[in-house]
Amino acid sequence: MSFGQRIRALRLRQKLTLVELARRTGYTAGFISQVERDITNPSITSLRKIAESLGEPVSTFLAETSPKNPVVRRHERPRIMFFRARARDYVLTPSLAGYLQVIYTEVLPGGGSGARPHTHESDEECAVVLKGQLKFWVGEEEYFLEAGDSITLSSRVPHRWKNAGRGQAAILWAMTPPSM
Repeated sequence: MSFGQRIRALRLRQKLTLVELARRTGYTAGFISQVERDITNPSITSLRKIAESLGEPVSTFLAETSPKNPVVRRHERPRIMFFRARARDYVLTPSLAGYLQVIYTEVLPGGGSGARPHTHESDEECAVVLKGQLKFWVGEEEYFLEAGDSITLSSRVPHRWKNAGRGQAAILWAMTPPSM
């Protein structure tokens, strides 16, 4: 089941109309409908807002591999496409029920988390730039990171990031506890 289908299933289980969910999120019913039908992918911030409006963590919308199996095969990784953000996330941890979440992100030039800073319920996160260049804003501070650099921050401090290079960037994220 795609995350759009999971959003729809949860909305229907809560007996919410598209209009009611749209009102809660501040988005249009058309946008929510397109997300549910996997016609468009929301930004990271939009996905979090939809999840919060449904009273759920973002992880509810991701397919999980069996927590009994510690291996996540490359071709089985849960994947989230963020077309507006020009990014693609791959969940590397087999379950979001543990204490750690690891995500591999590929970002096209100019892509990123969006113009508005966001926070989430993890306590701490670390981003390692594996490839490319990244601008990272944490609170009022701005950082420029290149391949091999890392940054650690409180997930509850408003932050955002953007691929600042001409090529694709790759980032490895570790968060504790999981907040997707």
